[in-house]
Amino acid sequence: MLSNLLNLAICVEFFVVFTAKFLTNASPTEIDHKSETLDVNIEAMVEDAINWAHIHGLVVRTKEMKLKNDIAMFLPFALFPTPFPREIFEQARDVQTAMQLLYFRVASDFKFLREHLQPVAETNEVLQSLLEILQKVHDEGIKQPLTVVLMRSDYMCNVDKNEHTGEPVYGLKQIEVNIGQIGGLFNAPCITDLHRRTMAHAGLDTSNVFMPINEPDAMVVDALIMAWKAFGDKDAIVLVLPSMVERFFPSSNEADTVVAICKTFAGMWGLDDPEDEATKSVIQNAIDHPDKYVLKPCREGGGNNFWGKEIPEKLREFSPAELGGHILMQKLTPLAVPNLLVRPLQDVQFENVVSELGIFGFLLGNVHTKSVQHNVQRGHYARSKSQDAQEGGVYGGAGVVDSPLLF
Repeated sequence: MLSNLLNLAICVEFFVVFTAKFLTNASPTEIDHKSETLDVNIEAMVEDAINWAHIHGLVVRTKEMKLKNDIAMFLPFALFPTPFPREIFEQARDVQTAMQLLYFRVASDFKFLREHLQPVAETNEVLQSLLEILQKVHDEGIKQPLTVVLMRSDYMCNVDKNEHTGEPVYGLKQIEVNIGQIGGLFNAPCITDLHRRTMAHAGLDTSNVFMPINEPDAMVVDALIMAWKAFGDKDAIVLVLPSMVERFFPSSNEADTVVAICKTFAGMWGLDDPEDEATKSVIQNAIDHPDKYVLKPCREGGGNNFWGKEIPEKLREFSPAELGGHILMQKLTPLAVPNLLVRPLQDVQFENVVSELGIFGFLLGNVHTKSVQHNVQRGHYARSKSQDAQEGGVYGGAGVVDSPLLF
């Protein structure tokens, strides 16, 4: 599996030196990339990590036998946690409860949902069926107002340059929000534990200050217990249901919440009204400068995005209804750092990677009164991909499960 152990050993040595200096708050420009001699058996480290993944359930069915449990392979993973700015991580963590409150209030506003989702639903059968269910519930009246919102907000650390000094400026930018049907609740604590093991083998600090405690699996248990107690029926089965921000935070006391949420937003433009002058302008700009945008479908599951030269082609050929089923999003410049990627049946790859950070939380509230009983942030989940990759899904093979190493 490891075709060139010497080169790989040099890569690991580089990463360890790189990471050790990150942990001492060195600037990336101050890091000496010279190799140092380490007492690390590289092949043994990788094999140990793979064995650990199998033993602790960091596995997935094979594509060839995806409906059977007879054979499993380990999920692709980064050998070490990927360095991530502490300030950006803490910003993502701290805004999570505000984000959950926003989505709870949006989900409780039937008129708003129908008005803004109907244009997208014209080309999205799944969304159309959900709106029909929502209409029936609204017509019949909500019989049971308690709801649990399980949520994972996904972000990247975008890198801009200071206009005056040229120094990098880090910014938190939201990629998407997943509600109800969210992945990573088990993989997240598992990969954190695996990374504590590989970091310890390399002689690096594994304390919580650099590798935060990660318990989203326990969070789900707490959420269901709290919801069950709030419902007040010992035989109950809990179902987890899946410019506008100020509308949902009208109080002057919530102004800081609005600011905190809006700071995370990347540039994003709806295309449901192609005759609108502002929409025409952004479409033309995307046609003229496609490298500044990503064209994304408004649907669950990720992937199927359009990049580069595909963007002008699709914007010209889409019907108005098809345009309404997509958004244009600012193409980010995410922070890239080196790591080693371990995939089944492949050589270990040493690459510059970019990470997507997911923050978990839950909210328990009453859709009638809009009151909130519990609003909790707990746990995180990173997925990384090669800096040059466009799509980054773990199950599609491009991405790997990962965890943040704070600096």
